Amino acid sequence: MDQAKQQPISSLVNRDWQNIVCLWNYLRQNYQMGEYILCEENLAELLSINRLKLRELMGILQMLGLIERRRGAGTFLTPPHPNYLAKFLSFFFKDGIHDTAPLRRLQVTIQIDIAEQAANHWVPGDLTRIVDPMQAQKDCCDWDSFLLSDQQYHFAIIQAAHDDCLFHIGQIISLACRFSHQHRLCCIIPLKLNRLRR
Repeated sequence: MDQAKQQPISSLVNRDWQNIVCLWNYLRQNYQMGEYILCEENLAELLSINRLKLRELMGILQMLGLIERRRGAGTFLTPPHPNYLAKFLSFFFKDGIHDTAPLRRLQVTIQIDIAEQAANHWVPGDLTRIVDPMQAQKDCCDWDSFLLSDQQYHFAIIQAAHDDCLFHIGQIISLACRFSHQHRLCCIIPLKLNRLRR
């Protein structure tokens, strides 16, 4: 069984968030959605990283719904489903964070940009799907209810903004990991992969 499947996704992401975001950005910049991704052996050589490390990172991307492994066919880049990203984002506001105020301020700032992009792409029905969970948050009486409405809100925003907001969602995820686990050392970003990210 792959190491990525044996550990909770939270611990994997907290440890490797820099490499995850670097790899995700590299794949998005160099492959079209639905396109076949170079085999792990060749991709690891291209990026100058350990093949086992690459396999673990790819496993995490698969759990997040960002890539798809098809038996006998290979690995493909898939359009991220809003529900995966919304759940992933909401996780960081519930687990491991004692003071969420700085992160909430960051979230609001980035959400404004996402909302502006969504305004350029929205279709009838998007506005209702965005406003309803915002209204529901005001009436929440417990944390789980708030997270559910927060997840629905993110789902609606991402759905309306389409792929244009994915970069900003990645920023939120990255900074959330950094904020919630400042005392932990993260894996060093491979030099070549770091250059590719820029």
